[in-house]
Amino acid sequence: MTIVQINVSDYGSTGAIMQTVQNLARCKGYTAVSFAGRRKNTDEEKTRPVGNTIDTYLHALLARFGGNGHGSKRATEKLSEELKEIAPDTVILHNIHGYYLHLETLFATLKELAEKKGTHIFFVLHDCWSFTGGCAHFFAENCRKWECAENDSAEKNHCGNCNVCRKVYPKSYIDTTEKEFFFKKKLYTSLPREKVTVIAPSQWVAKETSKSFLGQYETKVIPNGVNIEIFKPRPIEEKLAVLNKYGVPTDKPIVLGVASVWDERKQPGLFKKLADIAKDCTVLMAGLSKKQKNNLPENVYGICRTENAAELACLYSAASVLLDPTLEDTFPLVPLEALACGTPVVTSPVCGCPEQVDHLTGIVLSNPTSVNEAYRAVCAVLNEQKKSASLSVKEADKILFTTELCRSRALTLYDNYKMALSYIELAEEAL
Repeated sequence: MTIVQINVSDYGSTGAIMQTVQNLARCKGYTAVSFAGRRKNTDEEKTRPVGNTIDTYLHALLARFGGNGHGSKRATEKLSEELKEIAPDTVILHNIHGYYLHLETLFATLKELAEKKGTHIFFVLHDCWSFTGGCAHFFAENCRKWECAENDSAEKNHCGNCNVCRKVYPKSYIDTTEKEFFFKKKLYTSLPREKVTVIAPSQWVAKETSKSFLGQYETKVIPNGVNIEIFKPRPIEEKLAVLNKYGVPTDKPIVLGVASVWDERKQPGLFKKLADIAKDCTVLMAGLSKKQKNNLPENVYGICRTENAAELACLYSAASVLLDPTLEDTFPLVPLEALACGTPVVTSPVCGCPEQVDHLTGIVLSNPTSVNEAYRAVCAVLNEQKKSASLSVKEADKILFTTELCRSRALTLYDNYKMALSYIELAEEAL
């Protein structure tokens, strides 16, 4: 079996998922080829390029005027030639937005492969961009324009008059969301129904997808996974070394927040408010830009974004609790990484976030914008952890939020090997 994957990058959360699937496929003796618009690994054996930096910048400029997915034609034609030469049994599309693909060219090639070679296509919905007129997330705006009625022959429901296209990725100064909605609907529904499967990382994404024009395709849920060999409880000396390196005090319980981009969706302001009332805790934010770090108040500790996963695992392990009050997300990796390190999670009630924890490993907020509720949830976790120090081993099953319970949930549900195996098993079934 030959598996091809396409993603915007070979790094970050989606890049890691792509690489994990590729590595396991090769271990099983299959041919696996990955393509990415942006690469950190220049070894084409691991990831082949789609276009170049200049091409990406030109496409990004075009996108500012409503042309996302309409640039990079030559780069996509080259990709199409490679796809036809490979003639894969399976093509897994991860994030295909990101200014590196000409969608019309790509889908014409996918349709040809599906009809002539029997290639099966998987749409992996790391976000919701595929079935909207442009935005990757719609929950915070409570927008349902993308939602299609079951017998929507008149196409009454569609995007247009967008409130966010000028503000959020992928930004556009011109509102072309109505045009783009129908453009994507035509492309995504042009493929043979029996040759397409949608992969959703959460039940929430699967439910929302069923209400969109992608609802005609079979949908499977495969939760995201993390590397449990990297993200695991770390010994005390490693944790102290990292905390000392960044000047983080160790005399109080640490409430940790982690994000790859600290935009308003991640509520950086809530952490600053929390530090004002949580005098008994150290509030630590990781993943900040230099500007954000320099603008933190004195009672909030900050660490700039690091690509050192081992250091990040030490931060998770050192924290008493991870706070993730996101306002919208599909199935974020940060809470999964924390659980794998044995750290309980206080999470948001939105989108796929509540699916990530149970009553033994985390607390789901009812109002993610309430700093008082966040503090009460943090205190509840800390109080349970204090109990564990005074109870005997026989009574340990009465304690919530222990390292063992959190780690066990991650091993059972969020092991990236099991995630990759689920992808490959779907490809085998399709073949």
